[in-house]
Amino acid sequence: MLKLFGKFKSALQTDGYECYELLDAKKGIMLLGCWAYARRHFWELQGNDESRAEYALKQIQLLYDVERQNR
Repeated sequence: MLKLFGKFKSALQTDGYECYELLDAKKGIMLLGCWAYARRHFWELQGNDESRAEYALKQIQLLYDVERQNR
């Protein structure tokens, strides 16, 4: 997989799939996560810690609102 990225140097947004973690060691590549992926985990945690999960979901919603306003 590293050959595929050759001389690529930049930020790379992924969906959190494990295979991309090996790119974290490649100099010049910065891995970025996806809010939708992170949001899904907080959504699933609502049953374990509802107040903190809901707080996180509201904060992510605020980020989505900013993105919508800036389009």
